[in-house]
Order: sequence, then C-alpha cells, then structure tokens
Amino acid sequence: MLPSCPGLKLTQLHVHDQQLMLMVRSTSPVVCCPVCQTASRQVHCYYTRTVTDLCWADFQVQLKLHVRRFVCSNTMCARRTFAERLGDPIKAYARKTNRYASRLQTIGLLLGGNAGALLAKRMGLPVSSDTLLRLVRALEVPERATPQVLGIDDFALRKGQIYGTILVDLEQRQVVDLLPDREKATVTAWLKAHPGVDVISRDRGGTYAEAAREAAPLATQIADRFHLSQNLGETLERILRREYSTIEQIFGGTAQRVI
Repeated sequence: MLPSCPGLKLTQLHVHDQQLMLMVRSTSPVVCCPVCQTASRQVHCYYTRTVTDLCWADFQVQLKLHVRRFVCSNTMCARRTFAERLGDPIKAYARKTNRYASRLQTIGLLLGGNAGALLAKRMGLPVSSDTLLRLVRALEVPERATPQVLGIDDFALRKGQIYGTILVDLEQRQVVDLLPDREKATVTAWLKAHPGVDVISRDRGGTYAEAAREAAPLATQIADRFHLSQNLGETLERILRREYSTIEQIFGGTAQRVI
C-alpha cells in the first residue's frame, strides 16, 4: 500500500469514515543535503506532512509523514537546515504522491476538467476541475525532432471567426505544434526555426504554400489526401458538365441531367 520509498516505515494505522490514515516515518540514519549533497546525521527538528495517495478498495488513503529536518554539516553551504527527501514517489512540498498525481493527469488528458473531475470522484479520487487542469499543464512536453514529412492544416478555435494552424508529423502520426493563427508570417517563422522538413502536405490555400516556398524552398509540397479527393471530385464534375452533350448522344438521350 505504501509508495515504494526505501527507508519508510509504517508506525500506525487509523480507520475513520472510509479513510485510512497511515502514520509513516523515515528510518534512514544519514540524509544528504539537496544543495551540496553532504551527508548529515544531526537532526534539527521534526514536523508532520500530509500526503494523499491512491485509494485502497473503497478507502481514501492519507499518509501522515513524520519528517525530520537536518542541519547541513557543510559550513560553506547556503542551506543551514534542510528537510529530508523521501524519494521520487513523494516529491518535496507535494501534497500528492506521484502515482496519485499521475492517475489524475491521465484522467485530465482523456476527459478534461469537468468530466474528468466527475470520473475521478467516482473512482475515489476527489479533485476539482481546476486542479485537474493544473496537473495537466504541469506535464513536461517532450522535445521532438523536426519531422521529415510535415502536415500543415488549419483548425477552428471559433468556427467562422478564429482559426489556428496544426502541424503534424505524418510518419509518427503525432501532433508537433499548434500555432495561434494561420498567417503566413507565423508559419514561416516556425519552419525557419525547424529546418530539415523534406515533404510538406498542405491544403490548397496559397498561404501555406507561400510560407513553405519562403522558409523551406527545398521541401516537396504535396496536397493532402482530403484535398486530393476533393480535387478529383471537382475535376470529374467539370468534365461531366462539359461533355454532357456527348454523354447524352452515347446513351441515346436516356441520360438524366443529374449534375
């Protein structure tokens, strides 16, 4: 039930109103200063920290951590005293264990704020929609290499009024970036900041074409699948309209004007 932190020991367990309260303390005799990494055994004082963990069965779990504050033995260190660190599962100053926060972040990514908060409550992980979104925003976005095959298209922030630009790595099928508008200057600046694109798939608009010619002149520009199908349909329709009299003669006047 306890997070896998070496040196943590369960001292007491209390059950009250569908809540488990675990009294936990550290047993490590020596702790290193987080600034200078000097080992210390001198305890300055104690304090209690409350951290929320994942629920167990139908019980909410609270960890009452009996934490020690040590005196740094390095007289040249800027930190005179420091609180012991409890490892990666419980970060410094955190009110939630990492696995608890990770579960909420997953819910927030899948459902957003309001719906995610409702599901989290049903799962025994009560949280506000604002906190859920704050946890999602705290996630680190991994740096991605510049895609060789880049898809560029617009999307509606407010349909008919405000549009942005979405950039997609078509080989990895992953969103690379979102731009706040679909202006040529914005797309040009992004392409110049990310050299190395070999193929650009875009719509039929001239804005993205001009940006690609200016910022990535060596890249091959192609129409995306949707616009290829649209081009084919429109071309076929024009041919049928233009050659309708010929079609009518071939079918002996039985062709019906449906286009």
